[in-house]
Amino acid sequence: MEAEKENLKQEEENIEISSENVETSSVEETGKDVSINKNETENSSTSINDYLQGIDFSSKEKHEIIVILNSLLNKYDIIHINDTYLAGIKAYNRLVEKDEIASFNKFKEGNQNEEDFVFVDETLDQIKLIESIYYQKLKEQSSAIEEEKQKNLSLKLAIIEELKELINKQESLTETFNTFRRLQKSWKDVGMVPKNKLKELWNNYHHHVENFYDYVNLNKELKELDLKKNLEEKTKLCEAAESLLVMEDIKEASSLLQTYHEKWREIGPVDKDIKEDLWQRFKTATEKVNKRNHEYYISLKEEQKKNLEEKEKICIKAEEIANLEHTNHKHWNKSTENILKLQKEWKTVGAAPKKYRERIYKRFRKACDLYFEKKQKFYFDIKMSQEDNYKKKVELCERAEELQNNSDWKSTTDKLINLQRQWKEVGPVARKQSEKIWLRFRAACDTFFNARDNRQSEEEAQFEKNLEKKLSLIEELRSFSPSEDTNDTINRLTEIQNKWMEIGYVPRKNKTEVNETFNNILNIEFDKLELDSVQLNVERFKAKLNSYLHTDKVEDKIYTEREKLINKIKSIEQERLTLENNIGFLNTSKNNSLLDSIHEKIKISEDKLILLKAKLKEVNKLIKSL
Repeated sequence: MEAEKENLKQEEENIEISSENVETSSVEETGKDVSINKNETENSSTSINDYLQGIDFSSKEKHEIIVILNSLLNKYDIIHINDTYLAGIKAYNRLVEKDEIASFNKFKEGNQNEEDFVFVDETLDQIKLIESIYYQKLKEQSSAIEEEKQKNLSLKLAIIEELKELINKQESLTETFNTFRRLQKSWKDVGMVPKNKLKELWNNYHHHVENFYDYVNLNKELKELDLKKNLEEKTKLCEAAESLLVMEDIKEASSLLQTYHEKWREIGPVDKDIKEDLWQRFKTATEKVNKRNHEYYISLKEEQKKNLEEKEKICIKAEEIANLEHTNHKHWNKSTENILKLQKEWKTVGAAPKKYRERIYKRFRKACDLYFEKKQKFYFDIKMSQEDNYKKKVELCERAEELQNNSDWKSTTDKLINLQRQWKEVGPVARKQSEKIWLRFRAACDTFFNARDNRQSEEEAQFEKNLEKKLSLIEELRSFSPSEDTNDTINRLTEIQNKWMEIGYVPRKNKTEVNETFNNILNIEFDKLELDSVQLNVERFKAKLNSYLHTDKVEDKIYTEREKLINKIKSIEQERLTLENNIGFLNTSKNNSLLDSIHEKIKISEDKLILLKAKLKEVNKLIKSL
């Protein structure tokens, strides 16, 4: 019995050491506890796994994926559906990306600005809700597992306490042994416990199992039967562990190896003659699987390290683009193309080491968010500016439309040209509004200028006719014969002058020449009358006044002439008064040359006054006749 106890103790110690090795390797590499919950029946797990493996997201649409994920979250625990859920999310994201690309290409086919493109996925709120539920259930599941582990610890401690009491029971050996088997089964059925309590718990358990064996002093036949059963189970575990060496899924192999070690720990002792060989076989398979796992995770870490370096390069490029100063559409289009390329490149790079994964993603996301926030602000400011410009251009259209039928050609032309200048100074509007508002403004301007040009064409034709009439009148004036009656001659000349003024405008290029020719001939005819200078000037002034009668703003021009005459008369009278006052201060000697000069100036002033007053008289007469 002592030998059996020693063998059992040694075997369990070997298992404990090996299990520690496997647990350390497996848990550290996978980052998760791979122990199996023994409360779940094998048939149930198989049924769920078969169902989950039958789900093919590759042929599903987004709404179908959402329905499936929602159903999984409502029906199963997170621990069962986690991989399937992540596969569904990945498939969903691929479809969203595909839809975004298709939408963008269709948008470009419409000859629209790429910077105006905005993609909105109609299922975004639904998938966000599902993700929220997933993470909440994940958190709840984690809490539940920890709580379950504590409960399981309490159950196993209670089982150990029952084992302690077996040696004190006052009952038949058969009943005591049946109780022992029940406790062993209960021990196996209890699920995971906190890892920091695992070794101490197992040591305590095996100690009391050995005590039980000492107590019951099992007969040889029963013990051999038990050893044979244990040998069969451990041989199967050796074969299962060796088969892991050809399994493609490294993570699954590691998880299964952990499970096999837990089962090995639970199986009782074998015959001491084969115990060591059997353990070495299992240990050798374990070491090979662990070595394979170790090499895999070493290469995985190297690959993830390279992935991190690639993602850091992408982050740097994204940050450089995000911090650029973009001033026009061309710059934004080019940089948007580059940032989208970086996002696609990011998706092609594998995972970074877990401890850097969230940090590097947040860095990249921050750069992308900064870029698109700046872009959004840029185009929002442009949109606001364009809306303001549109309002200004609408106002210019309204003002142009108010002027388009005005026949005050000169004034309206100046006003419309000023409006056109203002139009050029106003910035751009949205492309969809640009042509329409421009056509509206142009139509108003064209309406006026076409009417003005048509009027000018008519006027130019009339100017040519007026030129012919004035040339004819010049010829008539060249052949003019004065009569013996001076007044009659003056009247006839005045009548010719009135006809001249009535004819109207001639082409600008002929205006100066015909006016000078006519005035020169007219002056010659007046000079022939041998009138005194006052009368001659008055007659010419009268002709000038009469010419006003055939122009615009007649009264304004006549009153302007009157005001000029009055001002000149006042000025000359003041000058004469000053000269007369100066005489009183001078010597009255006949030989005083200065005095003669003053008298001469006074005489000139009086002559000017006579002429000016005569002209003023004619102006007053004309005003009365209006």
